[in-house]
Amino acid sequence: MVFDFYLFKKKIEQITCIKFCVKNEIKCADALRMFTVAYEEATLDRSNVYRWYKMFSEGREDVNDEERARRPSTSTTDEKLNCRGVVHHELLPQGRTVNKEYYLQVMRNMLEVIRQKRPDLWKNKNWLLHQDNAPAHTSLFVRDFLAKNNILMMPQPPYSPDLTLLTFSCSLN
Repeated sequence: MVFDFYLFKKKIEQITCIKFCVKNEIKCADALRMFTVAYEEATLDRSNVYRWYKMFSEGREDVNDEERARRPSTSTTDEKLNCRGVVHHELLPQGRTVNKEYYLQVMRNMLEVIRQKRPDLWKNKNWLLHQDNAPAHTSLFVRDFLAKNNILMMPQPPYSPDLTLLTFSCSLN
């Protein structure tokens, strides 16, 4: 399962809006209609909107969901990853620093290389981008580009020196 930060952010936004609607006595059905217009396919489903509306009506204040026990994983990483070597690499010219503009050009070059070298992955969008949390990688400029190109990212937890980046291209089975 890939963590989709965009959808998570949209969920929290909507839950916050539900809290606002409850405090302003806006009916749940009206709130759901507004969410459908504003969030389109990222709208929370009806049952979740009503569940959160009920919780806030009963006095809940926290917009964060409760931690729940999850089903144990039945697969291993080896079964999920199919690695076929480096797809693209670029050397940084001497004296050059990586900023958001430079990194965006690297991303554009990478997309073209994936399109040419891995047409099966390109066609099916069956790949993930894994990068660290360097400022150039996480800039709004770059995140907008990735979102506009529907590039799925494997999140890198902050401050995780024990976790290294994948240095190769992997596709999901």
